[in-house]
Amino acid sequence: MKSFSKVAAAVAAVCAAGAAQAYNPATTTTDYRVVISGATATTVTLRDVILRDVCASNRDVYRYPASTVRYTVACTTTAGKNVLFMKNDGGSGTGVSPVDEKIAVSVLEAPSNVACGTGTSTTSAFGTTYSDHNCGNTNTALLANRVPDFGLSDIEPNKFVGALAPTEGPFRNVSNMKVNSTAGLAFGVIASTNLYRALQVAQFADTDPCSPVPTVDTNGNGIKDAYEAAATDSTGTGSQIANHKKGDTEACMPSLSTAQIRSLMMGSDLGVSTWDELKAKGTDLVALNAAYNWAPADSSKILCRRTAGSGTHAVTSIKFLQTQCGVGSTSGGQLMASGSNFATDCSNTVCDATLENTGSSGLLACVNQANTEGFWSLGYASLESNSNLNSAARFVKVDGVAPTLKSLVAGTYPVFGEVTAQSRQQDNAADYTVANVPVAERTNAKNNWATVVSELSSAANVSQLNAANTFRHPFGDSGFLARGVPTSFVYTAASPIATQTHSDPNASGAQNTCFGPITVDGVSVE
Repeated sequence: MKSFSKVAAAVAAVCAAGAAQAYNPATTTTDYRVVISGATATTVTLRDVILRDVCASNRDVYRYPASTVRYTVACTTTAGKNVLFMKNDGGSGTGVSPVDEKIAVSVLEAPSNVACGTGTSTTSAFGTTYSDHNCGNTNTALLANRVPDFGLSDIEPNKFVGALAPTEGPFRNVSNMKVNSTAGLAFGVIASTNLYRALQVAQFADTDPCSPVPTVDTNGNGIKDAYEAAATDSTGTGSQIANHKKGDTEACMPSLSTAQIRSLMMGSDLGVSTWDELKAKGTDLVALNAAYNWAPADSSKILCRRTAGSGTHAVTSIKFLQTQCGVGSTSGGQLMASGSNFATDCSNTVCDATLENTGSSGLLACVNQANTEGFWSLGYASLESNSNLNSAARFVKVDGVAPTLKSLVAGTYPVFGEVTAQSRQQDNAADYTVANVPVAERTNAKNNWATVVSELSSAANVSQLNAANTFRHPFGDSGFLARGVPTSFVYTAASPIATQTHSDPNASGAQNTCFGPITVDGVSVE
């Protein structure tokens, strides 16, 4: 009996410990809340860093997957505090002006196991186990507005002015914002699948396995057999690479030049307005592909873009159009074409030549829908997008270079942003009086944020982030690059350190995406 009692007691203790791992905000006393707003490209990374490096136990994630995603991480921190970390995925712009000027954003304020279910055991890319709760997207009683304490952006805050400003207003730096540059992230240009194939017809011989032209088509689907053979240049496995084909590998990727992309994106009559303005093999691109099943319904050029305030949009606009890169009273550069909102104005159909989207998932849906309706479309996204090819969208090369970590480290791929983490200056305690952290917990909150900033920058952490399947593309692996002093231009998975930076020597080394990039000091050229 004594032995049995010991076993029973041990089992009871284990069960109690397991039960204690749940943090139901409706029944647990919360010590404080932290609100973070901003970039969508880094949102999964932020969640996983909080779960692993800030949380010690009782890890739960509650999600409100609406057009603007909100999620709340509930956990007991390493300091023994019960904390709700609430994220608004409104885009980079919401991580700038709302933080600076204390403008409230919508957050998942009151999640509970009653409203969101008891949760499903889930493991993050870092191997951290947590309980995942889907709160649906209709119960608005779970939401509230709060001033963000911290923000994340794909680009430095001072670029969110003029044509790049979010709906909350341009960045004015009224709080003497503290800005930390963290990891670098590649951005790429996307073509709808049918446009992608049309470009391959223009750039490869019909008999080449990289051309979809059906010179040998035993299954009768109008696409060359060799083009559809299973192949990948990534290190992904299993379901991640199930859709990867020869035609999507690096050697087969079609390319657009910076000048061509600029002409396709610019909101000017001087740009390319229809696809038949592009020429190839003695004719125009539409006529060249007229006989194939990826031919367009007509020559209309569809541009799927992000709304102003998006960091992805800002990086792309600056790189290809030099938007807001002027000096003095001029904004400089060209403006990207503007149009209707794909979701709210067009009900997720192609109703305009330019379709604006609030998030990366919306933009992919836009490109996918254009392909479904028979239109060729162009877009852009960060490289955690569509690596499993579930959408009818494909990244293309820029100036002949694929957006891989190898080409980023080699310094040959030009389109990347440096993620910034920002907060109001902390030397004035009044900055927190209208926000979310009580006086007694401000040091803990600052320490939590310092941990997040550090982990978004370190090579060891970035290496783990890059191991996620979301970066395993058929043309190779992409992802984040850490800050540090690199030793060479050769990519090393265990230490993925950026060799390029947008640090501006004319601004005391401050980040300026309009400048450069330049090579980081210390890189060997052997």
